[in-house]
Amino acid sequence: MAELGSVDESEEVMDSRLGPPVPRPGKIIAIALNYRRVVLLASGGLSHRFWPLREFADHESASLENIRTPEARDADQKVLQWWEHGDHCQVIEYQAEYKRHAPEGFFGHYLMMVGAIGGSGCSAAGRRYSEYESAAGTGQVHMWFERPAEGWTAQSQKIQNADQLGNSCE
Repeated sequence: MAELGSVDESEEVMDSRLGPPVPRPGKIIAIALNYRRVVLLASGGLSHRFWPLREFADHESASLENIRTPEARDADQKVLQWWEHGDHCQVIEYQAEYKRHAPEGFFGHYLMMVGAIGGSGCSAAGRRYSEYESAAGTGQVHMWFERPAEGWTAQSQKIQNADQLGNSCE
């Protein structure tokens, strides 16, 4: 058995759809049981389709017009709105549809992070630390999710957000 908070390779799960081995979900719980402050960094893009090489030079600027398709830009904007309202349930429920826009790494960076801080029950509102922009056709932004004073899964904020957005998640 591995030490609390560490990863023993024998305890990793391999799923060819996700890429390299990932720690079993129980390992995330080990962080919570450690009673220490932990920072989780999730790094990856939103919609993630690049312009073809022959068209690349025409779309180098960070302008939103350079996001690969208007539909991908709209999908990214939905995710950003839900994040800013702390509505992680909607983002998680949207995954099947969002896959059409090829979120980077199957959006694993976000899904692992939100899983560690409450999953669909997480109500932490996102704060933008950069503008949403294009990078070679992909959607990019820097977001920070601060732990709400009432905890990661505070119901009061979640209910308020659901009323604001017509959210079906509970």
